[in-house]
Amino acid sequence: MVGSRSLWLGAILVILASCGPTAPATGARPASVSPGARGTEAAAPVPRTTLKVAYVPVLAFAPLYRALSKGYFSDAGIDVDLTIVQSASDSVAFLGSGQMDVAVGNVGAPLFNAINRGLEVRVVAGNSYNQPEATTLVAAPLLMRRQLQEELRSPADLRGRKVAINAPGGIQEYSLSRLLENNQIPIRDVDVQYIPFPEMMTALANGAIDAAMLPEPFSGTARDQGIAAVLVANPSPGSTITAVMFGENMLKPDRDRPARAFLEAMRKAANELQSEQEIFSDENLTIWKEYTGVAEQDIKRGAPYAYSRNLVLDTRSVLDQQAFFLRAGRLDFAEPLPESKIVEMRFTPRG
Repeated sequence: MVGSRSLWLGAILVILASCGPTAPATGARPASVSPGARGTEAAAPVPRTTLKVAYVPVLAFAPLYRALSKGYFSDAGIDVDLTIVQSASDSVAFLGSGQMDVAVGNVGAPLFNAINRGLEVRVVAGNSYNQPEATTLVAAPLLMRRQLQEELRSPADLRGRKVAINAPGGIQEYSLSRLLENNQIPIRDVDVQYIPFPEMMTALANGAIDAAMLPEPFSGTARDQGIAAVLVANPSPGSTITAVMFGENMLKPDRDRPARAFLEAMRKAANELQSEQEIFSDENLTIWKEYTGVAEQDIKRGAPYAYSRNLVLDTRSVLDQQAFFLRAGRLDFAEPLPESKIVEMRFTPRG
């Protein structure tokens, strides 16, 4: 069953769930959720373990929601005690202190800094990523004010413009910087503004900013209302957006069974979300609404996230994000951490 204990640490949101502070959420998880149909009973009792799981209630974490709703965790002997957190930064802190067992969130500066300080936190599996095709509209595209469509024809036209992301040190800063670097534009040539996601829509509407990296469901709403248009459909093709992380409680040898059981349940759910048709099925739309509070019609009109088949983790993307944050001065150390300090690969295949 799903525990109802929640630690509200502030307003929440997507996307993307950056590794810096996130913006207010579109909704909260319901107080209780039925584990769903189980099918035939197991021949022998399954040992039960309660795991404390931190998450941000956004669509990037759909495999977690489906695994809960369909009873995959319960069938594997895992009782999930969900805790809503404000950001991936909070997740890392809770994992490192032993208050949480598992977190789903972005890879970013807080994670790398925590590991460097000696906290036992590791990335163990992939979760969501940007599709590799540059022309594919992703769930967090770079939007521009609709009135600027004639002036902003490419990222090169962003010099001197005000561009909003939600926070420094997270996936949005990484994605924007990677986009600018690919267009030979130093990020210092752009006036970066740090604005919570819901406020980005207002800022675009009143002309306070020229562009914004706005995730769903805000992106679809801004486009539908004529506030914004797409400037770059996929700012960082192929990048790892969110991952599964274990804290010290789960990395101990005697926790191998529940660790593998948890990941197997999420892996099963992720593999059932490999097409837009599956993601937007009536059954899943009901699940997404239940866990995020976003209306089904708002979910369906937006661009879908891409979920990692078999929870494969692209370690190259993770290491590239570390390299970027080193260059950007976001990390408390000068030499990159080795992959073995960041990633624990005994639970899941790598990509």
